[in-house]
Amino acid sequence: MKCQICKNDIKEWDQEGPKTHIIGTRTKDGHIHSHGDLEDKEHTPEIIEALAESTGYILNKEKAQLKKEYVFHNRQRIGDILMFTCAVRDFKRAYPDIRVNVVSTASHIWDHNPYIDRTLKKEDKDYNKIGPSKLTNSSNRIDWHFSNAYRVSIEDALGIHIPQGESYPDIYLTEEEYNAPRIDPEPYWLITLTGEKSWGCKMYPFDRWQAFVDQNHDIKFYQLGAMEDNPPRLQGKNVIDYVGKTQDKETGIRDLFKLFLNAEGSVGLVSFHMHLSAAFPGKPCIVVAGAREPVSFTQYAGHRYLATDGALPCGYPACWHCNISKCEDKVGEIPRCVDLIKPEDLTRALNMYYDGGRLKKGQVSEKPKFKNIVKLPPPVKVPVIKAEVPQGSTTCPQTGKYIKLVSTARGWGGCARSITTIMKFLVAQGHRVEFIPFRNRVGSNEFKEFLKGHPDITVTENYSTVTDPCDVLFMYADDYVWEFGTPEISGTFSSLKAAKKIMMLNYRRGGVGEIDWTKGWDKYMFLNSTQEKDLLKVLPGVKTKVLPPCTELEQFLNVKPEYNTGLRVMRHNSQGDTKFSKDFKTEVEAVLAARLDATLHMMPGPSFVEETDRFKKYHKNSPAIPEFLSLGNLFWYSLPDGYFDMGPRVILEAMAAGLPVIADNWGGAPDRVTPECGWICDTKQEQQTIMKHVSVADLKQKGEAAKQRAKDEFVPERWISEILY
Repeated sequence: MKCQICKNDIKEWDQEGPKTHIIGTRTKDGHIHSHGDLEDKEHTPEIIEALAESTGYILNKEKAQLKKEYVFHNRQRIGDILMFTCAVRDFKRAYPDIRVNVVSTASHIWDHNPYIDRTLKKEDKDYNKIGPSKLTNSSNRIDWHFSNAYRVSIEDALGIHIPQGESYPDIYLTEEEYNAPRIDPEPYWLITLTGEKSWGCKMYPFDRWQAFVDQNHDIKFYQLGAMEDNPPRLQGKNVIDYVGKTQDKETGIRDLFKLFLNAEGSVGLVSFHMHLSAAFPGKPCIVVAGAREPVSFTQYAGHRYLATDGALPCGYPACWHCNISKCEDKVGEIPRCVDLIKPEDLTRALNMYYDGGRLKKGQVSEKPKFKNIVKLPPPVKVPVIKAEVPQGSTTCPQTGKYIKLVSTARGWGGCARSITTIMKFLVAQGHRVEFIPFRNRVGSNEFKEFLKGHPDITVTENYSTVTDPCDVLFMYADDYVWEFGTPEISGTFSSLKAAKKIMMLNYRRGGVGEIDWTKGWDKYMFLNSTQEKDLLKVLPGVKTKVLPPCTELEQFLNVKPEYNTGLRVMRHNSQGDTKFSKDFKTEVEAVLAARLDATLHMMPGPSFVEETDRFKKYHKNSPAIPEFLSLGNLFWYSLPDGYFDMGPRVILEAMAAGLPVIADNWGGAPDRVTPECGWICDTKQEQQTIMKHVSVADLKQKGEAAKQRAKDEFVPERWISEILY
């Protein structure tokens, strides 16, 4: 039978039995006529709801009562924030005229998202806090996917209905990101072993991960993970340790997106990797799930989801336990629902993609048909004045040497501030300076402002002049060191014509010393001796130099601390919670309990430790850092185990201000803090003991020695000498 309006076939209409129908027509003059079983109060609402769902139209009568703008707030981990994107997408599709912003962790997930208005600001009290708890708690009786959870939360918060969209995260890539060179020309899989450490019921034994990798020696695996989680490292020639290498504050998440985009697939627990794989429709993914969560809640189409729900007496419905002590049926310290999954099961799931023809061994698969690609306008050129140089000359006749500096220019962290300070000093001494940013653009607003104030610096936002002759090419590698093996970078920097080449490895060594073009440089510079030793293992005998971060300290040297008014412990850093261990609250409590005259001042403080009259938290740069340090008489730099801060600049600033320093015995701290001006500790307990017993005389003696060491040793001009001579 054909529909009398659109003339299309309606097969269902031919079925036997009574039919309920509603037809609405609108004439040219605007008259709307309704026809059908309007008195059927049981089925008519269902039809109307179905029509609304199909068209995306919102029936709720409270629509007119909505505000014109909302800021949604959530502070969960990266996997949850990926699910958060679904809700914002669906809300904006239903209410396109309402302005929306979000406050969340992993904020760069939202980069280039067309639904977000970053100009929209609100006070904390005006945030609409949303989360997945309602749907999570009802997941054993409602077979809705996790991608519905935040939408339901917004519905409840605003009293509205929002039609559900696609069941996968809504992320956006720029054309540059989508077309960026692969990290590896060979096919590779991503593997993530850990999740939240306290969630033992989700974990899979390390020896089984290793067995799985060993069983698939012809597959290359990049192991991901957070450095502070310190996951056990997989071993084997087919494993590349990439733990901690996607944690850059500005680019880490975007780097993850590109890794997943170009990977053959990912392997791991019910965690972020699964959600991010799903954001690229059709991307293979293997999930070790067990029976902790309902399959309907977390499984994505196309994934090999290894679940054991229903196989155990306790496996249905899902238990949702986190701590392993709550598990009712375990083998040792492993939930039996997880123990049932063997390495061979993972291998079978992996091979299914190849046996079925979805992937081919040894061949890089095509990129997924990804729709959310954003075309950005051309970058705005930073206004500069180019120095005139006679043809064939490498030196400006009215200045000194011609020096090219290559580095990142995305954020405004230690690297950016060091490189801009170096350029300022070089220009002041009359040298011709050209800056060439990695990724061919200056992304940081602070960096742009610096360049506007120094028009003598030439900025070239491409690699066209890298191979031109110059007196010195100075490369400040930063986290771009991980890109040094890509075809683009190798091709660009393999034919340099600089009279002198210097490479600064401030972050990690990466492949320097093993990648051909990184060998044979005139000098390799470092922020600490640990990094220096690492390079000398692969390039013995090369010329090296260790220096503290290039930092101007005059305003800090003017600080005059008070040492005799109780213990006032200070700490500042720009990375939020990243540099605080999960046990930092316990460390704080131990210090305050052991010393009643102690107060702790943090800028900004860890979000998970509440402020008290003895534990003070400050907003970032409020007050200014020199003024903040003047409030204290001891600087405490306790980092998570395994977190290597290579500088760190904050220790230089504290010492220049006259504050003795307590720090961990790793990273750059041992190169900065001598026994005369502070304490380098092997354990957190040792730090707490020192603070318990430190005297006014100790603080004064070591604080004055710290200031003197800063004056004598932390001199920015030393960098200029090392670059030029």
